[in-house]
Amino acid sequence: MAAEIRRSLECGKPSCQCASDRSTRSHCPSHEDTDPSCSITDGTTAPLVHCFTGCQNEDIITALKAKGVWPEREQTERRTWREPSTVYRYVDDTGNLVGEKGRMEWLDRSTGEMKKTFVWRLPGSQTWGGLNGLVMPLYNLPDVLKHPDAAVWIVEGEKAAQSLQVRGLVAVCGYSGASQTLWDDSLSYLDGRDIILWPDNDAVGFGLMGRMLHRFPGARIIRPDLPEKADAYDYFEMGGTVEALAEATRVEILPIAACLSSWSSRFTPDERYTI
Repeated sequence: MAAEIRRSLECGKPSCQCASDRSTRSHCPSHEDTDPSCSITDGTTAPLVHCFTGCQNEDIITALKAKGVWPEREQTERRTWREPSTVYRYVDDTGNLVGEKGRMEWLDRSTGEMKKTFVWRLPGSQTWGGLNGLVMPLYNLPDVLKHPDAAVWIVEGEKAAQSLQVRGLVAVCGYSGASQTLWDDSLSYLDGRDIILWPDNDAVGFGLMGRMLHRFPGARIIRPDLPEKADAYDYFEMGGTVEALAEATRVEILPIAACLSSWSSRFTPDERYTI
């Protein structure tokens, strides 16, 4: 397939590198390209493209589709992994391990992007899979119990929680991301605590913290100036400090979340703030 695509991009000059059967380069279809700068090779699921002048893969593929030379049916991306890149341990209030959440990453060869998914392993199991309906406790629950007088930061994911924890703060998250609605009694451990909500900077992040604010109406809300989808981890990676968080902008999450159609349409009115 890659050879066919390269042939479709040949300029017709016998002396050009694009005419050589031994070359994997051809003219990039997404910019004016007199000197072949685009590598096109066969990949596992689809041809692999790379422009050495800096064009984005998505733009190259779009241009090839417009020319009718990109495969109409790309193969289903093949996910290959052996072990998670990161494992998050979920522990109950007695200190017992109740589940491990693995972050699996793989290369989508059709776009050249790294993708991720999450899988679970229960104690005693050697394989990764799902939870079969089990509800996990809060991530970092032992830290909450160990520091009964500390403020508790609620964030969306484990990576963000860890970024706060390593800086001496108590941070938790749910086991199922921003769309989680099943909590059982896990949130009762936070009753009476000073709660700080830190939403990811996107619609579902606001939705999650809107539900949290309904559960903890006295919670404080913090939202530093961050790019779209950025979270606590990104804040510190961009040079943010714990001290500067005191100056971060506070916002009213509940009214915002209630009118976010991209989030609220996923739930019936009775479910939107059921925690």
